[in-house]
Amino acid sequence: MDSYEVDQFAYEHPDFLVVIAAGNAGQQGAADPNGRIDMNSLYSPAAAKNALTVGACCSTRANGPYAGKTWRDWQGRLPAPTRPLPAAETISGDADVVAAFSSRGPTDESRIKPDLLAPGTEVGSARSAFWTPPFPYTEYSPYYAFQSGTSMAAPAVAGAAAIVRHWYRTSRGVQPSAALLKATLVNGTIWIKRLSVLDDAVGQPNHHQGFGRLHMPLVIPSGAGMELAYADIGRDAPQALLADQPTRAMWRQRLEATGPGELSVTLTWTDPPGHGLQHHLSLIIVAPDGAKFLGNDQLKRGPFEKLDRTNNVQQVRLTAMAPGTYLVIVTASNTLFGSQGFAIVATGPITPQFS
Repeated sequence: MDSYEVDQFAYEHPDFLVVIAAGNAGQQGAADPNGRIDMNSLYSPAAAKNALTVGACCSTRANGPYAGKTWRDWQGRLPAPTRPLPAAETISGDADVVAAFSSRGPTDESRIKPDLLAPGTEVGSARSAFWTPPFPYTEYSPYYAFQSGTSMAAPAVAGAAAIVRHWYRTSRGVQPSAALLKATLVNGTIWIKRLSVLDDAVGQPNHHQGFGRLHMPLVIPSGAGMELAYADIGRDAPQALLADQPTRAMWRQRLEATGPGELSVTLTWTDPPGHGLQHHLSLIIVAPDGAKFLGNDQLKRGPFEKLDRTNNVQQVRLTAMAPGTYLVIVTASNTLFGSQGFAIVATGPITPQFS
C-alpha cells in the first residue's frame, strides 16, 4: 500500500485513524557538524498526509540490555552513529532522546513527518515461538523479548488513540473523527530541545521529531487548571468550509482563558487524496491584545509565504497566555473538491468549549 492509497482510504473512512510507523532507516551522515541523523529516510506509506506517522524516542527503561549504553553501541541493521552528538546519547533511560534509527522526513512534498514520537527502544514485546531473539525478556515471560523500532512506538500511539476515543465517547458523548483523534494526540506533545534534533533551517515542527513526543497528561485534561475545547466538523456539515462562498470560508469562535498558563491549539483535516495538499486551510489565533499567531508560525517558509500551504496539521502554542478572550479562526483559501471538514483542539486554563 502506498501513501496515496492510505490517503484515499482515510478520506473515504473519516472515522478511521491510520497509525503508521515512520521506519528504521535513520543513519548518521558525514556533512552535519553536529552529527545529526540525515533527513529523507522516510518511505511510503509513512509519508501519507492523512495518516498519523510515528517516530521513535527512547524509552525510560533502566534495566534493559542497553542499560547505560550509548548509540555508538547500537547493534542494528544499519551502522550505528560514530560521531557526536547522537553517538554520545543513551539508547534508553531518557525519553527526550530521539532514537538514531528513527526515519526522518521530509516527504516528497516537503511535508513534516513524522507527526510525533513515542518510546521505541527496549520495549517488552511479544515474540514468535519460531524466532530466537537476541535480547530475550525471560524474567518476564519466555514469550517476550526486548525489541526496538518505530514498530514498537506506533502501537503505543494506537493505544493512546483508543484511550482518547474512549474519553470523547464517555466524557463528551461524541464519536470522534480520525481528524479529531489526530489533532488531540499531536496537541499533547512535548518539544524536545536537544541540539541533536533541532534544525534551524526547518524550525518547529521539524523532520526529526515532528511536533514532539507524545505526553498523555497533556493530551486529556488530567488536573485542576487544564481543560479541553474541541470542534469536530465533518465535510458534509453546515459548518464545513467552502473557499468560494464568503459566508462559509471562515470558522470563527471565542475561547475564554481563565488564567495564565500555556495554550496549545491544533488544527487537522483529512485532505482529498492527491500529490500535496488539495485543500488549503489556515489556523489563526487572535490574543486579547490583538496579537495574531498563525499555525506553524515557527516553521521556516519563504520570504513571501505567510501561511503554511504544505501541512494539514497546524499548531499554535502560547507559553505565556494571559487571561481573556481569544479568537480561534480557521480559514479556507482553496476547496477545489467541495466542502472541507476539520478538527480543532485547544488545551490549557480555558473554558471547556468554544463559543
